[in-house]
Amino acid sequence: MCFGKPRFGPHDDLQGRMGSFVVNMTVGAAQLFTVIFCLVGWGWSIWWGIIMLRIARKYRKLKVSEAANPPEDRLAAPITQNHDVERGHQA
Repeated sequence: MCFGKPRFGPHDDLQGRMGSFVVNMTVGAAQLFTVIFCLVGWGWSIWWGIIMLRIARKYRKLKVSEAANPPEDRLAAPITQNHDVERGHQA
């Protein structure tokens, strides 16, 4: 199959078939190379998704626990804005 009739020119000879073989092997190696990275990326995205779900579950448990047992001396709500502590103004 790798030594198939080449489409590079009108003549079918050994040099054309070897050229076709080299091109087919190069394309096959490139496809194998990209499959490895695609599978790594796919696994990585699943891994990050699982981590995000665990964090969301933990956050939900903390919120439910906080609602059930409110602390007596409530602290101020955390600031969610960028704030330059050294200069005392927003960045």
